[in-house]
Amino acid sequence: MPPREFSHIGMPAAPADFADTLTHRHVLTTKTVKLSYETGESDGYTPFVDERGYIQCEMGPKEGDFRNFQLMQRNGTWTQVIPTVDKLPIVYREYLFHLGWLKQKEHVERSGDIKKSDFLSQGRDRASTMNFAPFLTDELIHAGKIYAEEMKFPGHIAICDASRQVEFYLDAHTFTPAYARIRLQDTSFSPPFVFSQLPPEWQAEAQQFFSSLSKENAAECIVTPERQKKFDVDTLHANIAQQNDTLRFRVFIVVGTSGIGKDTVVDRSLDWTRQQGIALRMRKTKSRVTDRKKRPAESAEDNIYVSTEEFERRAGAKELIHPYQSRRDDMYAYDPSVLLQELQGGNVTLTIANSDHYQGVYEDIRARLAALHLLDPVLVLIEKDTEQIHVSIEGRDADSNQKKQRIASAEQFQAGFRSDLALSQQNEDGPVLHTVINNYMMFDDSIERFLSIVNDHMQDEQ
Repeated sequence: MPPREFSHIGMPAAPADFADTLTHRHVLTTKTVKLSYETGESDGYTPFVDERGYIQCEMGPKEGDFRNFQLMQRNGTWTQVIPTVDKLPIVYREYLFHLGWLKQKEHVERSGDIKKSDFLSQGRDRASTMNFAPFLTDELIHAGKIYAEEMKFPGHIAICDASRQVEFYLDAHTFTPAYARIRLQDTSFSPPFVFSQLPPEWQAEAQQFFSSLSKENAAECIVTPERQKKFDVDTLHANIAQQNDTLRFRVFIVVGTSGIGKDTVVDRSLDWTRQQGIALRMRKTKSRVTDRKKRPAESAEDNIYVSTEEFERRAGAKELIHPYQSRRDDMYAYDPSVLLQELQGGNVTLTIANSDHYQGVYEDIRARLAALHLLDPVLVLIEKDTEQIHVSIEGRDADSNQKKQRIASAEQFQAGFRSDLALSQQNEDGPVLHTVINNYMMFDDSIERFLSIVNDHMQDEQ
């Protein structure tokens, strides 16, 4: 069984309201830097960035008044501006709460007020039981100190479990965890949290990893953290050129609930490759057949629109790939002749939303391609925080009843997708469901992840 993955998907909201926790009293003593964009007028707002450089925003004249957030992406650039806190990924809302808590902690420790320091004991008992001293070798301590300094944690020792799901930053004297970073579903790590103030689910999971250790297996179960892998543009460029020479293209089946950003991820990935001068041949399929009417935002070429009678005739004659009925009673399938023609000119993306049938589509397409000695399709799941899905749907529908219905449907289907993802990771014979996190405004991360999946499957064929 593959290692368990931590996820911020479905995490509860921050422990307290943002305006009540991250106050001016907390942040005025924090180091600030100039924002990466010019506002023209100050209008009473001043720049704020946390000292480890994960998040920056503008702080207003009133307590708790913050706006225009930017998050540090893995490639070292900032995201586009996120105007309000409710649109931040949940993990960053948690992180903002922690920044406020840290300032409160510093204030109490400086004041020496013992009565007010009671709140600092939360989580300390759990942390104090996690004494890593019996498991630390001189080599591990040395490597951990170097890594901790690189991550701006001088005076700490960084280690992680063998499956590399949790990074512990140990106090250099007591060997108990002071900070922790948790692996997220997109394979990156969360910002550093004070261990005793981790969200309860994360704190319990981190302790589970530690509890499985013993002196006998410590050498295999505790390792130094990994350094972040840089997205290899040159390799992607070379592999795409090789693919274009061999004309060995693939179908990428992109699944996820309605409004989660399937087309956005594909479109922005294609835009990025064009900007980089990379000749990725990839198009959205026009092979989908449906008996529903064309929607106002669609063009006549987006689908193959047929009558219900014609759909049933072609399905009965086995001319279509995996005919199925949606929850709205619309019928869908794919025309294999159109799909195969598209594959002659490049990779093809095929998106499926709110459906229990995507694995059936995958198996039928794979069988058709295998009969022609073509490459297997690739399954890609687009993910978001649960609350991020709400934000997407809120922006799409004006009718409140329709919003509620779509949110409930999105939560139901995305829960099913996540369950299928977990099963695919355990099933060695079945199709692997790759994951792309498409959090609000974090476009560079989703582009890198999607193109990494494309790149990996090109390398498999060389």
